[in-house]
Amino acid sequence: MTESLSHPEAIQELINGIVDVVDGEVSMNTEDLKVLEAINLGLKSKYEGMNERCGVLQQALVDMHKDYQDLQPYFAQIDSLEISLSRLEGVVGQLESYSIALEQKIVSQVVS
Repeated sequence: MTESLSHPEAIQELINGIVDVVDGEVSMNTEDLKVLEAINLGLKSKYEGMNERCGVLQQALVDMHKDYQDLQPYFAQIDSLEISLSRLEGVVGQLESYSIALEQKIVSQVVS
């Protein structure tokens, strides 16, 4: 401030300086808010896309669970067949042992 200014002019100059500082701060805050708004809009779009993908994945999981439930009777049949096959293999092993023993008995009687 210059000394040639009167008291009201000095006050007006001081007020104008404060207004300029406040205006600069408001402008900076406005720009910051615009940047934050742009970031938020970008994140909103990203999260909306993620939400869509989650919905698709959730539906796929529901469908897969339903398919699994529909296949349960077939899994039970496979388990039953596996048990039957194991029993059959046991019987085949016993028949093979019996056949070998019978063959040896016949051979020993023919040789005697």
